[in-house]
Amino acid sequence: MLRVVYEASQDLEPGRIAEIHESRGRATIKLRPGTRAAEYVPPLNAALKRFVDECGWFQIWRGQIISAASPGSPLTVQYERDPRVSRKQGVHIRSGKALFASTSALI
Repeated sequence: MLRVVYEASQDLEPGRIAEIHESRGRATIKLRPGTRAAEYVPPLNAALKRFVDECGWFQIWRGQIISAASPGSPLTVQYERDPRVSRKQGVHIRSGKALFASTSALI
């Protein structure tokens, strides 16, 4: 089981908006406080792509092993803004073959 924790952190290199750290069973995603979703979504998705490309994560989908290197449908993790997600709900997570998506209300 993997626990993913998002945290606002001033502890980022100058100019960096998003950063990801992994330890056993945990991924910590740090975002610069005060940054709006429109600003952090592109760098967060770039960091997620680098992170998945470098790690050994895989998905077993109907008996098929899918990784970031799978031809045709590489494993992808992405963050999206979605106006259909209510502020009260905050975040909605969905998955499918080779995709894990976290969507949030427009902030």
